[in-house]
Amino acid sequence: MNSANDAEAEFLHEDRLALLQNLENALDFAVVPPTIWACLWLSDIANLRNLVSRVQQDSIPWPSHFRNIESELQLVKMWTQRSASASDASTPLQSLTPQGQQGGSASNSSTPQTLANPLFTSPLRGDRGRKRTASGQPRPFPAESSSAGSGRRSRSARDLCQKRDKWKCVLTKDDGAVEVAHIYPFCMRHVIDSPPAAGRTVTFWNALRLFWSEDRVRAWLRSIFPAGTEVCNNMISLTATAHKYWSNGYFALKPVELSDDQKRLQVRFYWLSKNPYVPIANITTFPSLSLEDSDHGPGAARLFDHEDCKVIRSGDTFTLETDDPDSQPLPDFKLLELQWFLQRLTALSGAADAPDDDDDDDSEFGDEYGNIYESDIDVGGPVEGRERF
Repeated sequence: MNSANDAEAEFLHEDRLALLQNLENALDFAVVPPTIWACLWLSDIANLRNLVSRVQQDSIPWPSHFRNIESELQLVKMWTQRSASASDASTPLQSLTPQGQQGGSASNSSTPQTLANPLFTSPLRGDRGRKRTASGQPRPFPAESSSAGSGRRSRSARDLCQKRDKWKCVLTKDDGAVEVAHIYPFCMRHVIDSPPAAGRTVTFWNALRLFWSEDRVRAWLRSIFPAGTEVCNNMISLTATAHKYWSNGYFALKPVELSDDQKRLQVRFYWLSKNPYVPIANITTFPSLSLEDSDHGPGAARLFDHEDCKVIRSGDTFTLETDDPDSQPLPDFKLLELQWFLQRLTALSGAADAPDDDDDDDSEFGDEYGNIYESDIDVGGPVEGRERF
């Protein structure tokens, strides 16, 4: 396949459309919320087969459950930090210590117990599955008081990222107005793999498990926790303009190859079309996402390679490098893979631009598919973080 078409590769699987038609027949309902529609078209094909089988066999009101995922989770708004209750990213969250208390007082029950939660620590804390240094040793965990504990951004991790990237944007090579962007959002540092909170039916990670394989989701989790967001390999240097475009879902980076010595990482750049938000989408409507061989994103969005004196186009490949993969590791391959899926999900669904209050009684789903909480469906969770990059 031409690299310029990679952004739409999942859409072209020979079985996908037939499976979606079977899903539509099983639901007896042709429309779903836009985020669900985008997930169905980007999902692993084995997960889609399993979902169709479950819908055909279960008596659960799946249209209602899909709506709950959309309304409770607001996955795209979490990813793009557009939640209405977004907080100041630089504000220390003193209550979010591992103990969840100050001055000996009991912790508030609503405070995320990130490091104390056995579902967070037990499966991920040992050496198994940990990232390795170039010498083959398990990479040290950062101090527990970093992003997962204190709620503060790490200046030292930012400095390591800038040094690794030679104080330049990794895309434009511009050395002016360069910012350090998180791959997995800082705002989501407490969105751990835990059961739904009281009154909730969905969690971020279980929602992902509905559409992508357990192995894939576990790999994403291992790349994030328990190290947290404030580590060099979760950061990348971008100009302020590129950073804004990325945050808006205007482009995505596909990880291609990491060298054996972990000193070079190839990524491929793709402009993404911006789809308008609509409250529902027909399941079998074929998506349009890639701006094939395009030299611009939505509107007049463009980026310019200052070293090669050319406009950056969809399909262009960039090589990120580090002189010290142990102390200044390259962006994590699996985190970039998560970004690859969720950036396309953002662009495809248009859900970043959804109204904050989209649960009125006049929805096309009707009262029959109201906010019914189905606790026996193993999908979905609480939204903990708000500010993205």
